[in-house]
Amino acid sequence: MLKVNSGISKRIKSIRNTDKGILFISDAATLFVGAVADNILHIRYFDSGLKKEPENKYSFVVAGEIKPDNIFKVEDNEAGYCLDTGNTVLKIDKENCALEFFDKDGRSLLSSDRECPYSLDRYELYKNDDSEVKVEKIKTPDGVKEKITSNAKIFDRYTYRCRCAFRFADEQLYGLGQFEHGYGSLRGQRLYLNQANRQIVIPYMVSTSGYGLLFNMHCPVIFNDTNAGSYIYASAFQCIDFYFVNGGSIAAAQKAYRFLTDKAAILPKWAYGYMQSQERYETQDEILEVANEYRKKGIGLDTIILDWCSWPDGQWGQKTMEKDRFPDPREMVKRLHEMDVHFMISIWPNMNECTDNYKEFKKNDLLLNRSDVYNAFSDKARALYWKQTNEGLYRYGIDAWWCDNSEPMDPSWTMTERPEPSRLFAEYINETSDHMDVEYSNTFAYFHALGVYEGQRSENAHIINEKKKDPVLWDKRLLNLTRSAYLGSQKFGTVMWSGDIDAKWSVLRKQIAAGLNFCASGMPYWTLDIGAFFIKHGDYWYWNGEYDKGFDDEAYKELFVRWYWYGAFLPVFRGHGTDIRRELWHCKNSDRSYYDSLLKANRLRYELFYYIYSYAGRIYACDETLMNPLAVDFCHDEKACQIFDQYMFGHEIMVCPVYEPIEKGKDTVKRKVYLPSGTCWYDYFTSCRFAGGQYITVEVPIDSIPVFVRDGSLIPIAKCDGSRDLSTASLSKDISVNVYGNGERGFILYDDEGDGYAYESGHYLLKKIEYDNAASVLSEKILNDGYSSDIRITEINLI
Repeated sequence: MLKVNSGISKRIKSIRNTDKGILFISDAATLFVGAVADNILHIRYFDSGLKKEPENKYSFVVAGEIKPDNIFKVEDNEAGYCLDTGNTVLKIDKENCALEFFDKDGRSLLSSDRECPYSLDRYELYKNDDSEVKVEKIKTPDGVKEKITSNAKIFDRYTYRCRCAFRFADEQLYGLGQFEHGYGSLRGQRLYLNQANRQIVIPYMVSTSGYGLLFNMHCPVIFNDTNAGSYIYASAFQCIDFYFVNGGSIAAAQKAYRFLTDKAAILPKWAYGYMQSQERYETQDEILEVANEYRKKGIGLDTIILDWCSWPDGQWGQKTMEKDRFPDPREMVKRLHEMDVHFMISIWPNMNECTDNYKEFKKNDLLLNRSDVYNAFSDKARALYWKQTNEGLYRYGIDAWWCDNSEPMDPSWTMTERPEPSRLFAEYINETSDHMDVEYSNTFAYFHALGVYEGQRSENAHIINEKKKDPVLWDKRLLNLTRSAYLGSQKFGTVMWSGDIDAKWSVLRKQIAAGLNFCASGMPYWTLDIGAFFIKHGDYWYWNGEYDKGFDDEAYKELFVRWYWYGAFLPVFRGHGTDIRRELWHCKNSDRSYYDSLLKANRLRYELFYYIYSYAGRIYACDETLMNPLAVDFCHDEKACQIFDQYMFGHEIMVCPVYEPIEKGKDTVKRKVYLPSGTCWYDYFTSCRFAGGQYITVEVPIDSIPVFVRDGSLIPIAKCDGSRDLSTASLSKDISVNVYGNGERGFILYDDEGDGYAYESGHYLLKKIEYDNAASVLSEKILNDGYSSDIRITEINLI
């Protein structure tokens, strides 16, 4: 190992302009500073001994650098250099390239550690010698997987262990993805950022000081903010590489993430209704029977999902349907569509060796090294994966994909006991390096989603152009439910879910924080398995539910109902899990009205549909986020910045999930709620008004959830009168608007065709609804008139 910084001068000796930025050069290392906007700076730090500046093999940032002469005003003084964009100021210490970022008013936002801002440790990277490899097949809940048990290694290239140290001020930090342990603020934490079944790495974080940091290093990474220091440590990369965003607010820093990595796609309109899934539906008839039962009972449903094993028996991952169980998939999908129900199917990146799909990949050398997983990093492999998906499945009219196991190397799932995070981190590096480039081993899910997205959009274009089909009917928006993601995955129509979690009250509470940090990372679409995936207790550490009797246990019914109410206020509303049936009617009324409560929550979701879909449009058009920590809207309130068991659902609605059971002998649970300062709040169900800046205790029966509306808000409400089958397609276009207080905040309403990508060309409606309290008049101001919507406001309710 060569410690690049050791014993070599780090003092800047010269500077040089390039087309993309400015190089500050010392004997030890070179600092690159570029800008993609006047508030977003690109920082790289690399070994000066390299023959040329290192380049990323893959790019996840779409924003390009501005020529330095057009953006920077540079001053050279005795202590260091000062770069000023007019919006952001960066000071660079000449002694060791330590950085300090300021806003245009001179407020310090973030600085490097002064003593040791960077370290680069060069080491040898090895790859497998394919002539001497032993592979063992291991059975896991995700199927049989291949694991390399012994192999010879040969030298590949040099890489670096990179460490970049910071000094954080009195601030809170959020983001970096999803973590099952329920962290709120990242301050004081040590996080191992490797992809896993219950963990999603999105290397972007935001601060209550209004800035963001995007870490452009794609290997497994450690974030540390403990007594040992505050730093990012990349296990294998060519340089330190990050973007600094001077947002001015958390919301602006989130929007900058989309500027850097691209806009989030809008999902099809039906994706915002209820999705029913379970492990698993086994036949075509069963799927049609379940959909029909939802319609007969009048329960809202938009999607039914087929989990694994749609393929012929023993042919794991084959992208065809077993003929005896699914004799006519096209007819099945047609009949579902006649009920306004859409169909999603599970597809996997790994395939058994006996399958035709595997053999085709093997023949063309398009599998990952010594693996049954296809090489999603390859253009040709992604094209073949889609070809198989299209020929075996999409041609039947399938509406959406469940790209399961999109973090195909997760060593924790082969362990009986829960591994220590540090051990799992090391195992992840070892295992992924056997099969792929370790420098990009956190990014597989991005390329997997890219291939499905490019494939479907290309096929849709072919159908429209060659067969002259109606683009409204045939240019289906892609919906990809997937368990892993990376920088930029939001542009591919992805919805991430939190993995295979356990049925426990403590898990429900931790899931709230997990989802909030994920969305704080700039990713808009997140969901979970309502009621948890594992209900019973099994032999492995992760199969650790507490309810072996399922819905025969009153305690589980209560937990399920609370989870369902929480799920109704997520960006995507989906039930799924193993061990027991998941259709709502199995959770029967008994001593409490559990089933009736589920129906009430289900209907409420549809009543709020136009509110939710308006945010879906604004996620694309305005780079907003539907689900956020309280700190995004109330950064001025220190108490709000510490709370991660409540959240904002849009800027108007605050949701406070219940995560504790009702005490024996009582009918309600006491839920302590904090009402952020700077506004008054209305109880959504009772219309009672409360002052902000205080805690209150709410008595919550089994058929409710604490929901509060911000003073001055307007909330569009869909009419669900029970006279028709309940789905997003059946909702009346005549809506009412609830006006809270004087309605001064207004509301931005969005609408479009509900499917297809015409919105990318501006074909959507965006209008601001405002209420004049003095004149008692509701007015509408068109912001974008690219779509002629038939939504009409027919009723105003003053709250």
